[in-house]
Amino acid sequence: MIPKTELRSEEKNIERVVNMLYEVDKHSGIPSTYALSALRKSLLTGATFVDVKNEIIVLIIMSLLTIPLGLLLFRFGFNKARETGSLIEY
Repeated sequence: MIPKTELRSEEKNIERVVNMLYEVDKHSGIPSTYALSALRKSLLTGATFVDVKNEIIVLIIMSLLTIPLGLLLFRFGFNKARETGSLIEY
């Protein structure tokens, strides 16, 4: 049987790792993190639009940056494939 003191130290270690992963996820910059955070706040705590406005602002900024970048990279890749004639291969 494992002594209680060892179990408590293991629980503290697990809690420390979970908290560390939560902090990394919170600041990771992944859009779903902010969307799920806003959804969680509004559904579980009844938060209003004002309460989740920071998450929405971050999502709008990310959209304004990533959508044009994605279109630009797609156009570049498409033109490159057209020049090399590799569009016919697939």
